[in-house]
Amino acid sequence: MTSLEYMGIIGEILPLCGLRLDKFIDYSGKSYRLRIGKTDIAIDAPARMCITKYIRDSPATPTDFAFAVRKRIDNSRLVSVSLHEADRVVVFEFEKEGEAFRLVFEMFSSGNCVLLSGDGTCLVAAEYNEWKDREIRQKKQYLFPKSDFSRERMLDVKAAISAKFISACLSRLPIGTIYTNEALARAGIGEKIKGTDLSESQVEKIGKELADIVDSQKPLLYFDGGKPVEFALTALAGMGGKEAREMPTLSECVDEYYNANTPARETEKQIQETKEIARIREMQEKQAEHMQMLDAAAISSSAAGKAILENMELVEAAIEYAKKGKASDAEKNAILQAMEKSGRLRIDKKGGTLEIEL
Repeated sequence: MTSLEYMGIIGEILPLCGLRLDKFIDYSGKSYRLRIGKTDIAIDAPARMCITKYIRDSPATPTDFAFAVRKRIDNSRLVSVSLHEADRVVVFEFEKEGEAFRLVFEMFSSGNCVLLSGDGTCLVAAEYNEWKDREIRQKKQYLFPKSDFSRERMLDVKAAISAKFISACLSRLPIGTIYTNEALARAGIGEKIKGTDLSESQVEKIGKELADIVDSQKPLLYFDGGKPVEFALTALAGMGGKEAREMPTLSECVDEYYNANTPARETEKQIQETKEIARIREMQEKQAEHMQMLDAAAISSSAAGKAILENMELVEAAIEYAKKGKASDAEKNAILQAMEKSGRLRIDKKGGTLEIEL
């Protein structure tokens, strides 16, 4: 999603201000759900955020991160929701018993969720990291990422112009390439013209088209063969031939698109069943291994018993040899002497043991 789309989503969430945070769910993998009042907000960082009607089962056991967040802001009151500058950083402000908190969702790069105290100190984060100009660490001051374009300059085409292709130049604007490319199409300007080769009137025309897109937003969901394939806040020239449906809200566009295009997730019940099956299989494997050991021990014991029976006279002579120092049978005495010398007969008179290898 683009910054422009996050602005639209925030506008749909703002009416929830004043209501209480009923649930904070962490599904791991940087997927979250907030229930504010009776409304659920789905967040899959860094891909999307929207009000949702598709409710996933809550995990049976909260993650450590979820536990840390809930401990501080469960039942807190939503004060405001905003986008930091024109960046893809959404900030939820909560208040609980006179104490302020900010829940920050970084919807760029690999995504992140950070809970801040009222003075901006990091209390807990889904992921800790460090860069050249900022870091996310517990008890450290949280710094927002640096912005190239403020909200007031998010359509500043002139500031984005360079010797690169115009499509690459405009990609610097936080509005999103889906909308800058649409503005180029409406202005009749090719995407691979160098920015510095454009006339002043062409630059102004691009700016006008971008402003028109922002000023005349309408949530559209595009279908191909009955499946949602794209959503946008304006009609897209590149979606010719696709069915376009205007939706009541941008959240409904986003919700339907991601529900149709995200690989089906296992329910918590399915996850537990999968774990139980794996546990049973592991037990079965251990039992089979144990049975093999018992079978081998039984075979070994059987072979030892057979060897003793077959050599009973020699065993009895060995016992006599151990007690008296020699066997009465001269032939067996010689055999036992040779076995003792080779180590196959071991007598420990002090310990009272005799070992014989048959």
